[in-house]
Amino acid sequence: MKERSGQLTRVALAIILTCFYLSQANALPVMAVPIPSTYRVAPSGDDDPECGSEEAPCKTIQYVVNEAFPGDTILVAEGVYTFDPSNNDCEAKVGAAAVMCAKDPEFTLLGGYSTSDWTSADPSTHVTIIDGQNQYRGVFLLGTGPTTDFCMEGFTIKNGLARGVHSRTGDDGFFAYGGGMFVDLGYPPISTKKIVLRNLIFKDNKAIGENHDPYGGSGVGGGLALRSVTNATLEYLAFEGNEARGGNSTQRGGYGIGGGFHTLHSDVTFSHVTLINNIARGGDSSGSGRHGSELAGGLGGGTATHGVNLTLEHVFAQGNQAIGGNAVEHAGCAVGGGLFAESATLTVTDAEVRENLAKGGNARDGGLGGGGGIDAHGANLFVKRTRVIGNGSKGGASTTGTGNSGQPGGGGLYVVRFSGNTVVRIQNSIIADNSLEFGAAGSTGVGGGGGGIWLQGAEAYFTHTTIARNRLLGSPLVGNAILLLGFDTATPATAQIKYSIIADHTDDSGLSALYVIGGNAANLERTLWTGNHKDTNADGWEKPNINDHNPIHAPSAGFISPGLPDYDYHIHGDSPARDQATGSSMAEDMDCEARPSLEGYDIGADEYTPPALVLYSSRPASGTLRLTWEAHSGVIANLDHYNLIVSCESGANPPDQGACGAPINVSLQTEYTLTGLTNGKPYTIIVEARDASGDAIATSNVVIGVPMDIMARVFLPVILDSLEE
Repeated sequence: MKERSGQLTRVALAIILTCFYLSQANALPVMAVPIPSTYRVAPSGDDDPECGSEEAPCKTIQYVVNEAFPGDTILVAEGVYTFDPSNNDCEAKVGAAAVMCAKDPEFTLLGGYSTSDWTSADPSTHVTIIDGQNQYRGVFLLGTGPTTDFCMEGFTIKNGLARGVHSRTGDDGFFAYGGGMFVDLGYPPISTKKIVLRNLIFKDNKAIGENHDPYGGSGVGGGLALRSVTNATLEYLAFEGNEARGGNSTQRGGYGIGGGFHTLHSDVTFSHVTLINNIARGGDSSGSGRHGSELAGGLGGGTATHGVNLTLEHVFAQGNQAIGGNAVEHAGCAVGGGLFAESATLTVTDAEVRENLAKGGNARDGGLGGGGGIDAHGANLFVKRTRVIGNGSKGGASTTGTGNSGQPGGGGLYVVRFSGNTVVRIQNSIIADNSLEFGAAGSTGVGGGGGGIWLQGAEAYFTHTTIARNRLLGSPLVGNAILLLGFDTATPATAQIKYSIIADHTDDSGLSALYVIGGNAANLERTLWTGNHKDTNADGWEKPNINDHNPIHAPSAGFISPGLPDYDYHIHGDSPARDQATGSSMAEDMDCEARPSLEGYDIGADEYTPPALVLYSSRPASGTLRLTWEAHSGVIANLDHYNLIVSCESGANPPDQGACGAPINVSLQTEYTLTGLTNGKPYTIIVEARDASGDAIATSNVVIGVPMDIMARVFLPVILDSLEE
């Protein structure tokens, strides 16, 4: 490598001088430290000792990685990079083949460049792809000590395939981790310098456990698997179409864990994460389906975490699926269609968990389906300013028709605590339009419930939460909104519900919106009840412990546009929730907007602020953003027309309806769709209300919308189809 050759000469000279000095005096040895260098890679380059300059880039990433010194930076130009056996020693270095691998990496890898511009990266224009070609992992990083200091930005990692690391003994030999990328820093965790992953797309990668007896290998982290990563920065990551699949077996199939990504023994914060259409699928068995007490589960279609802490901020999870494995007698369960945590702390903030599915496997006795949106199994769960919308849980079918249909529970949230002191806290969140259903065949005597929320042996606290329109598709299912139970748990389930809305659970199959099985307890403070077939089972034969203090009963909650297509659970100005949260200290709402202190706060997740003008952005789609807004009566009295002002980021197309930054006159409409937008680019939008003279009466809040082409594959019909099998 051209620049490295000069550097190596400088290193050799430093060593010679040091040796000369030591021959003249009794002194401590001095280590020569190479000066960090920058190298370039492009598909048009050549791998030879002189490569790496702007004029003569190298050809393969691995060639440069093999030569890299601590502190080096590798710039990679647009193009597709695949496995090159001539420069790849990954099996010897980390134990398995990969397009790119490193042991104890201490360098920076940046994509998104072009051969005509090595100074500024633009991964959206200069797409830089690591392609496993459905044969190899994309990236494999192995750490053996505290020196790991690795940064990677600006790549798409696709078509990676992980199988067992055959050079290892034990489960690692037939368990598959990280089809797109596996970061393995060993166990027990050790403190490392840092891992930085930023602006990466993981697409169509697979981690497939080996077929193995007596139980199949687990497939873990279809897109990304992190093991023992304790110092990490992960920002702006997207996971689409990845799969974690368990291997098959004669006794029990392997687990499928974390279709998009998985963290194990890692303390990690992810910020700005997109999880679309990922799958965690348990393996199949030609035998009973059980090994010991374990079944072949699908855990966490979007993401799964085991041990330590996972924090997710600004997350969008849609269309992910957890699917249990099939067997002869006992099918695998499926939990956490969107997100799953076990023996960990999962914190979810400013998120949308939408239209995900947990579906049990098929066998004589179908598998359980729990937590279409989020599942917490013996885990602390903290959910803040999050919408859990339109998710589904479905039990597996009995293949003989004489066994049990799998139990469905927790269409939105499924929380189980068998031991320990785990706690659930939900604040300023919406849990709505989630549903449950049994499998197509088998006895439904196992029961189930919790269309919105299942709490089993859990200690839960709900504050300013809106729970609405959750459904039970069949019987015997109970608790359209919330079910509290304590079967097989060390403690009963308890829930404290304050300043919340429980609304519009109209079907009678659940008997009541809130259903508490005897021995468990729900304490409610200032709840707005509206539109339910029945509010609680307080008068039921089980004599549950339900204490409902200072409730409000009203004919309507006053939502803006509940249900499809908008799922808009903001409240109108005439909502009975207005100014009724007496005693609340929650000073912000679900939009992170301040609750005004002059009057009482509003019940539920939304705080209505009499604006002049309030703008909402609903579900994005390919190239489009749909907007709605609401004006105060004082604005309407003098209104002549509205103007939309759309600001565009660099590289983003203007809307078809007008130029970026120029007013778009939309007359008196209060709904409008912008088209012709660039997918993945943020648009900043405000609405102006103007009078007949053209003077501004009021200006709305600012909304940032991001059209997304992956939304074009609308997932809800897939869920509904599967629920009707």
